Amino acid sequence: LPPLLQGELYLAERRHDDAARAFALAQARAPRWWAPARGLATVARARGDLPAAIASLEAAVAAVDDSLVIR
Repeated sequence: LPPLLQGELYLAERRHDDAARAFALAQARAPRWWAPARGLATVARARGDLPAAIASLEAAVAAVDDSLVIR
């Protein structure tokens, strides 16, 4: 399975460390894609680390490839 899907499955099983590793791998492979950052933010929120969740999403906004945004 692709790392993003692995992360989603691990997250559903509350395997936060495994989910974080999978989302980090997905982010390394596609650093301008928002979905892995959202996954990392969800893991951080599940762990109760809201500042890390917010930081992950803010970094994604800064890095996202907006060429597909409809204007």
